[in-house]
Amino acid sequence: MKKYKLGVGPMSLEIIECINEYSMTTPLMVVASRNQVDYDRGYVCSTGELSELMESSSALLCRDHCGPYFSDRDKNLTLSEALEACKKTIFEDTRHKFDLIHIDVSRIDHHQLDYAEELIDFTLNCAPMIMLEFGSEDNTGEGLGPSMARIDEQLKFISKYDNVKYFVTQTGSFTQHMQMGNFDIDFNTQICNKIHFEGFMFKEHNADYLSKEEVNKRRIVGIDAMNIAPQLGTVQTRILKDMGKNNKEWYEFSKRVIDNGLWKKWLPRDVSNKELEVIVAGHYHFNTIEYKRLTNTIDIAEFKHRLKTELFEIFDCYTK
Repeated sequence: MKKYKLGVGPMSLEIIECINEYSMTTPLMVVASRNQVDYDRGYVCSTGELSELMESSSALLCRDHCGPYFSDRDKNLTLSEALEACKKTIFEDTRHKFDLIHIDVSRIDHHQLDYAEELIDFTLNCAPMIMLEFGSEDNTGEGLGPSMARIDEQLKFISKYDNVKYFVTQTGSFTQHMQMGNFDIDFNTQICNKIHFEGFMFKEHNADYLSKEEVNKRRIVGIDAMNIAPQLGTVQTRILKDMGKNNKEWYEFSKRVIDNGLWKKWLPRDVSNKELEVIVAGHYHFNTIEYKRLTNTIDIAEFKHRLKTELFEIFDCYTK
């Protein structure tokens, strides 16, 4: 597993194509969130469709943040209902031969490890040999002291599971429309040493928008792998804007994105910028009729070439 240094989100069908091609020469993990890809649908595709798209890929097929309330559809569910929805995700993942599932119970506010045990046991009952990732910290870039205080309990909990390969906890990284976090080498070296001592690899989430210098800091600390996702969606949207910005179809696509309001997740409240709202949330709308109309007005071959070139440069920054 040590050769897998980067997990990338399948933010669109076009990005999945790039991932499959890049993984022919360099190991990658595809880390699908429940909003992007789920047992029946997602804003990109369904679990079965993703599995089919990656059938001949060399990348590992992985589930990211698999826990209650990590799908927008869980919002009004009781905890019991949200757990059952999560199990549907897990069952379908195992049925489609996912390589790794990240169990994340950080959005449950009590008895987290009890529910983690329930989900892990369910997963292993479905697929005894599947690899697992564990971490119950919702990355906010804040509260690193209390987060570190919980690590010992979590590491002790997962020590009974041979299937767990990666441990995830906060590092200070925090992604919005850019990298907003603060990565302290000394603090994270302590965490990394603790994780490695217990026999697990350390994976950092929210590692988008890092420079090569910042990636090298992670290597110095000893972080084994990093996940990126929203950055890839912004790249695709920026290229789309550059190629279609004078079209009425770009205006219609932009209006759909802004009206939906999902950009609020990625922008601080004091930032008001309509263009940026579209860039950070465009990826949620790549399956809309507005997107299809827009892409019909541009040179698709050139669009895919530019996307591949930019994504490969980003992947290289983390893997080379």
